[in-house]
Amino acid sequence: MTLTDPTIRPRAIRLVEYLEAVRGLREQPIRDIAEYRDKRWWAADIPSHPACVVTATGEEPWLRVSKASVPPPPPVPPTVVPYLQAGATDPEREPALVDDISEIFDGGRDELEVLRGQLDAYVDGPWREWSVKALPAVRARALYDDLFELRQRLQRDSAMIELVWGNGILSWMTGGVRIVHPLVTTQVQLSFDAKTGSISVVPEALLEQQHHLEIDMLQGLRLSGFDLVVDAHERFREDPTGPFDPENKLLYGKLLAPLGHDGRVLEAAISPPPTSAPAITATWVLMVRRRATMYRRFFGDLKDALDAGQLEVPAPLVAVVADEPGKLELEDRPDGDDSWHRTAERLLMPLPTNPEQEQVATRLAQHRGVTVQGPPGTGKTHTIANLICHLIGHGKRVLVTSQKEQALAVLREKIPESVRDLSVAVLGSSTASLGQLEQSVRAIYENAVALDRSLARQRIRALDEQLTSIQRDVGALRTRISESIARERDSFTLGTVEYSPSTLGKWLADHEVELGYIPDDIEPSFPCPLSAAEIADLFRLVREITPEDRAAARRRLPPAADLPTPAKLAAAMAELRDVRDRLAGTEAVVQDRMSLERLTPDELARLINWVEQAARRLELLEQPWLVAIRGELRTSSFAALWRDQIKAINEGIEELAAWRNRLLGHRIALPGDDLDLGETALPGKELITQLAEIRDRLAAGKGINKTFQRDLYRVREACQVDDEPPRTADDVDLCIIEARTRRRRQELTRRWNDAVGRVGGPPLSPGTGQPEYLLSEHVEGLKAALSWEDGEWQALRERLQAAGVRAAPIPTSADLAALANMLRVAALHVREKELAAWLDAGAKHLADGAVQPQASPLWEALRQAFAVHA
Repeated sequence: MTLTDPTIRPRAIRLVEYLEAVRGLREQPIRDIAEYRDKRWWAADIPSHPACVVTATGEEPWLRVSKASVPPPPPVPPTVVPYLQAGATDPEREPALVDDISEIFDGGRDELEVLRGQLDAYVDGPWREWSVKALPAVRARALYDDLFELRQRLQRDSAMIELVWGNGILSWMTGGVRIVHPLVTTQVQLSFDAKTGSISVVPEALLEQQHHLEIDMLQGLRLSGFDLVVDAHERFREDPTGPFDPENKLLYGKLLAPLGHDGRVLEAAISPPPTSAPAITATWVLMVRRRATMYRRFFGDLKDALDAGQLEVPAPLVAVVADEPGKLELEDRPDGDDSWHRTAERLLMPLPTNPEQEQVATRLAQHRGVTVQGPPGTGKTHTIANLICHLIGHGKRVLVTSQKEQALAVLREKIPESVRDLSVAVLGSSTASLGQLEQSVRAIYENAVALDRSLARQRIRALDEQLTSIQRDVGALRTRISESIARERDSFTLGTVEYSPSTLGKWLADHEVELGYIPDDIEPSFPCPLSAAEIADLFRLVREITPEDRAAARRRLPPAADLPTPAKLAAAMAELRDVRDRLAGTEAVVQDRMSLERLTPDELARLINWVEQAARRLELLEQPWLVAIRGELRTSSFAALWRDQIKAINEGIEELAAWRNRLLGHRIALPGDDLDLGETALPGKELITQLAEIRDRLAAGKGINKTFQRDLYRVREACQVDDEPPRTADDVDLCIIEARTRRRRQELTRRWNDAVGRVGGPPLSPGTGQPEYLLSEHVEGLKAALSWEDGEWQALRERLQAAGVRAAPIPTSADLAALANMLRVAALHVREKELAAWLDAGAKHLADGAVQPQASPLWEALRQAFAVHA
């Protein structure tokens, strides 16, 4: 059967009609870009920021987005920060107070209003000014993140999705159908500049037809002027215009004419909502969509061309509809050209092969096409790499296509490096992929220019002869293997039993010890292995050695290299005795040696380290007053009392630290202080109340009258903040903090002395300037004592008991230090086992040698001597 078979064309037409009908059932045109359900950016969505640059001419990248720097927000008033709902770092969301501010605010209504006023002043002032500058930067950064993520997605799923720049947005509502879709589209790609970190939108470089006029959205609407739209589509294919071409407005006007009399072309950044009057907006949109083509129209055009005889039936369709496609003649094969048949005569495959892979190459030389299928991991990529090398070796050119780039990348790595340089790989449209393509072409060109054809032919002939020789050797080996397999059917009689070659070989191996003394056949031409003097010594020994000695000499002797030296054996025995003596001294501590020996060396080392740390920690807790407190901590009522004391003192120290931070950099004097003598007075509660009243009046904008608030005036004048009377509410607040600090220090000193006085603890002098520093050290000792008695020692003791080690209920640091030393000695059980195992292995070696066939009596003598000394 050939291509002139009259049944092929009708079959092909019916197949195309079927494909067109099936595609019509499955494919519905997208009329609204919202139906793509993916990312899209209108021209109006691009933030007005220096990091985002949109082209004006189309010569440079159409859109370039760089990393934008967001200015930091202005600081929020400290009094407002605790009550903010979500901070002040989002320029799109005004800072606001929490919803339940009236419930959690601990001040009065007037103070709350002051707080609200502070927030309003902050929002309307510095925050508003910052948000105007920060909002475009934040949106530019969000756009950069979206494009960066999209670039990775396009690299991963480029076979499924595409990035399109659409111009001329058609907005129309007709027959209840909503249309919002660009008419002119260009497939674009994202390029990344490694130096600047910017991302650019540029046209796809490898497409022959970059710009397209899309009319799919108008199909199936029963438009009376759709033929005119199709004609415009054909003219556009012959003379396309880019999105920045000034003639696009004329194109939009021509496209509106067939759609109705009320159509109009608009200039706007975003298209208006669709109405009954069609409108084309001269703006653009960048959108992501699934790859699609006009399959139905393609099938229709193909069917018409086949039916009219304008087109020969394509070879792939012939292969589908023909009864025996494998026997069809190739159209482009000249008469007498048998180069394809010759590819089956010699297989040039550099990678390992099997018969199935070789059969693929053989069938490929005789058929138009060969289908190879199989699950993952069955060697399809391996077979393709072999076929590529095989066909290139026969002077053929090979084109490899794949649905995804990953498969091509894996295949390229599979091809040997010597052949890989002859391949041009188009693995994507990114800048890196295009660079790799250029590098491959340049390498092929350089190799072709530098090629010495005469030397190459000589090398080819030499390699061809070498390959022929290797193939002859392979054939000879296969012949020998076949003969060996055939000889397996032979039989040999030994005694009364018949053996095959393999069973006879096994019998000989089993009897090697018994029959191995029989020498092999010696060829007459083999030189004598002994000299004349050695032969004379041999005859002399034959005369002198008795038959008994000769029999003993033929027996198996222990190899000296396998036996330990006396010194090594004595050292091992001495070390074993020493280890066992030292282990015997740990019996008082180790109550369950099996439990201890179950620990790994690392676990035992960690346990010893734990005990040593506990000993050092306990040594610090053996001060008499801490010993007394530890005794009380073992009683639940006293333990609760000491916990309360620790908690109260810690809270006081933390409060003093916070107040001290507020007072840093200020010099505060209260009534009764003598700054010249460095003496300070202890303020009373009444002074703190008066200072609070002064602060409230100053915060409310009220003054302190010398006549009507005489006492308050006198108090304020007696106070000093940085050598001046307090003038503001903040100044008075510093005086209040100083007064409370002095009273809290007195309270902590009294509490500490009352608590530790009865146990002989270190007292604090009432005149101590800053007692919190000393208290902090003493409280750490109390915490350590509480932790020790509250479970720290109990946890260690339980771990020791689980390891089979005794421990006192209330140990001293000396007890724990001695226990750690004992455990370190107990760890020697590992060395004891090593030495014992070594000695047991030596004894077993001698015992096994004594019972082997033809064993010398020396084995038994050594075994008995070893048993006595070991």
